[in-house]
Amino acid sequence: ASIRHGPTNMKLTILTRFNKVNLCPICQGDHSCSVTDDGLHFCWRRHGEDVSGFYYLGDSRPGWGMYRREGDEPRSGNGSIGDWRGDRDLIEAQKPKSTPKLQHRRSSPDWLDQLAAAYERYALGNLERLAAQLGLSVESLRRLGVSYVPDREQPEHWIFWERNAAGRRIGRACRYADGSKRTMPGDARGLTYADNWLTSTEAGSPVFIVEGGSDVASGLALGLSVVGRPSNTGGVDLLAELLTTAVAAGRPIVVLGERDQKPDGKWPGRDGATSVAKQLVARLPDAQVSWALPPEGVKDLRGWLLAGATRETVVNHCQATGCCGNSIA
Repeated sequence: ASIRHGPTNMKLTILTRFNKVNLCPICQGDHSCSVTDDGLHFCWRRHGEDVSGFYYLGDSRPGWGMYRREGDEPRSGNGSIGDWRGDRDLIEAQKPKSTPKLQHRRSSPDWLDQLAAAYERYALGNLERLAAQLGLSVESLRRLGVSYVPDREQPEHWIFWERNAAGRRIGRACRYADGSKRTMPGDARGLTYADNWLTSTEAGSPVFIVEGGSDVASGLALGLSVVGRPSNTGGVDLLAELLTTAVAAGRPIVVLGERDQKPDGKWPGRDGATSVAKQLVARLPDAQVSWALPPEGVKDLRGWLLAGATRETVVNHCQATGCCGNSIA
């Protein structure tokens, strides 16, 4: 039977959804991602960039990122997207055109800052719901500038804003009421941090580099200086620019990974942390950079906070177990 997914003119034969046993090879998750019988992958979490071993083709109309493996040989046929020819122009020709209003908004470099201001009136009462869902404080979400978008043209969700090193909002990391997460097609990827992210001037007080907005909010709740990278390996250029002030003040940098080992042995949280740490060592030669993992049984900084961690236990654990300098492997 023919199954429709994405643009109305894309006819696919079999669509297989990934799950906790068979994870999506694009994002290493099980977030409703799927693949067709001829190898066209739809990923809910990744958009706008190639992934190791895959080519990014574009987004389908609902906003799913479309990928194919490098060297993939699709079946022959009538030239539909499912009949890929290794030609991204085919995808571009079938993408829906932006409305003039959206083009006008995106032409302003601060249009996402304006959008955040427009969403402010919806925050009252709705940050409390997200705080309860995540087990975090409302104050930490407020400090991070999290916005709420009501259920109108799209399902209700909360936005963790991603910024460039100058503080301008350049991207949206969205969390939906059912717990699913995604970024918005067309947005850039950036860093997640509060306006006053460098909370201490003590030379020995570390700056933590975590993955994702909820971990940044967790770090704020713990009283840490914390910045979020957009993915396990992303954001290095922006981090190198943002962290110059902290490095000049003698602040050590700790890249915190995640205990997210996969059944096939892959460990994106650990490998991403080591990769980011290595690159920061090269980019910031005067910095004291290390990487660390939460204790056994704890996935990430939010899980650590919910397990009863304090600022002192986090700092002491990372100082005792972290790998730094030439020992970064």
